[in-house]
Amino acid sequence: LVEAALPQTVPMSFSMNQVRPLIVGVEVCARVRVESVKETQRAGTVASESKSTPANNVDGGYEIFLSTEVVREHDDAVIAEGTHRVWIPSYLTM
Repeated sequence: LVEAALPQTVPMSFSMNQVRPLIVGVEVCARVRVESVKETQRAGTVASESKSTPANNVDGGYEIFLSTEVVREHDDAVIAEGTHRVWIPSYLTM
């Protein structure tokens, strides 16, 4: 779901824990909540024909920390919950 909602992000880490079994045919709802956003800098590299060398520029972006959960629609019971950390390059925010 995170990849579908934020398709051009770079996944950094994630964890999901199953709390209850997911039963086929039961309607569920996925929720994603933004917990924090922080501006970051990442060193870029330039690929040459012979080897990769460090670039003189630094690419900026935003590190996003998300909490996620899947709940049953009829009683709001949590099926799975977890966290995701993704990076969004700053050129996507223009």
